[in-house]
Amino acid sequence: MKFLTILNAVLFFFSGCWPRKNNKLVFGAWLGTKFADNPKYLLLHLAAHAPELDLVWIGQEEVRGSLPGGLPVRFVRRGSLAAFYETLTAGCCFITHSTNDISRLTVLNGAKVIYLGHGLALKHMGTPSDVLSRRWLQLVRALLRKPECYAFFAASSECHGEKLLHEYAINGATPDKILPAGQPRVDFLIRNQAGGLADQIRTKLLASHPFPSARRIITYMPTFRDKRQRAFSFLTLEGNERDRLNELLEKFNAVIMEKSHFADAKRETGTQSPVSGRLIGLSGNAPVDTQEILLATDILITDYSGCYLDYLVLDRPVLHFAYDREYYTNSDRGLYFDLDVVAGGPVVERFDALCEDIEQDLLQPDRHHGRRESVRKSLMAFETGEACRKICHAVLAIGQ
Repeated sequence: MKFLTILNAVLFFFSGCWPRKNNKLVFGAWLGTKFADNPKYLLLHLAAHAPELDLVWIGQEEVRGSLPGGLPVRFVRRGSLAAFYETLTAGCCFITHSTNDISRLTVLNGAKVIYLGHGLALKHMGTPSDVLSRRWLQLVRALLRKPECYAFFAASSECHGEKLLHEYAINGATPDKILPAGQPRVDFLIRNQAGGLADQIRTKLLASHPFPSARRIITYMPTFRDKRQRAFSFLTLEGNERDRLNELLEKFNAVIMEKSHFADAKRETGTQSPVSGRLIGLSGNAPVDTQEILLATDILITDYSGCYLDYLVLDRPVLHFAYDREYYTNSDRGLYFDLDVVAGGPVVERFDALCEDIEQDLLQPDRHHGRRESVRKSLMAFETGEACRKICHAVLAIGQ
């Protein structure tokens, strides 16, 4: 049993005696390493619509510069005494992964902690809640897990809610805590799909690269592999495969932007060139937000990452390059959903088939519209562009 787990259980218990300010809201994401994801977009919504609230973003010092200038939000460094105080006195806390997003020490007893999550994942998530052999052990575990039990969980669909109930029972997930609201980060895509923001982001993405006038952006976003296996990378292609892909990209004046999963990018820093012809590598810590990249993308390639589910609201082509499906399903994290059933487009396992489907999607972007629409209705049914409003109403009693 880890010392920190016991310490947090004690701190959590005593933190319930401290008075809290209901108008103070703290936010954090990705263990404090990013100003991003669902907490970011909810915070931006509140900053624009609820000036009476005291909004606090807690993150590592390098995140400070990511916050927009003039935003009515206080930034506090994660791990500081100030962050400890803000957490101890907050009325609400919004996170993507766990309370570790804002602090290693959990002093949120009496505050509402809302698990906004970081998208609907195809892979297994959470911690299994196995029944222990003795009742007293179950009681001890429940006490130790209390600091990581949340008041609400945001869901994109009924299927998402069922997945949360199955995988986050140990975090207090029950049917009454599932918010059928959608996710704030998807609001951003829905509300900007028809405006000029996508073109602005496209210009920004291409400005510093060899092909600033490229007409199409193909984005590759693979998922994380627990077993330290590296995901396929376009940047390391050689020989005939490289030549074929470059020929295809030149034909359509397109580029491929590759954004590794955050955890993969951290452990593989410096292992590959960031630019290779029409192939552009974006670090997992890239200053461009993932949602902004999706908004500017013409074709999305992934393997098993749930990022394509967000992308479905834009009704643009999706390709699944499942080159290691058997390994990932049986020897790594594994999939909660059947990929063949929930895929947003063709599932291919060979590179030559991938190239063929890229070309077909460039020529006929609507060819799998029906499939995308079907999956969206099933897995993203609650995504209407009103997630921020609905969450604020349910959690903070703000708005209608």
